Amino acid sequence: MNKLFKISWHAFFDENTFLEGRSLVEAETDYEAANKLIFEKAHEYRLRKIWIRIDSLVELIS
Repeated sequence: MNKLFKISWHAFFDENTFLEGRSLVEAETDYEAANKLIFEKAHEYRLRKIWIRIDSLVELIS
């Protein structure tokens, strides 16, 4: 059964460019949710996966 996770993340790239965001991700485990978020944001913003950092990952209880 999939769970819902709230993930806060940020990314540094170029010289002075900083992105930050909060996302809801549906996955079975926290590890899967983190990987899913990194893959999606790297593709969406055309970033390298190593530039994306997760600040917090919280499972939402329903």
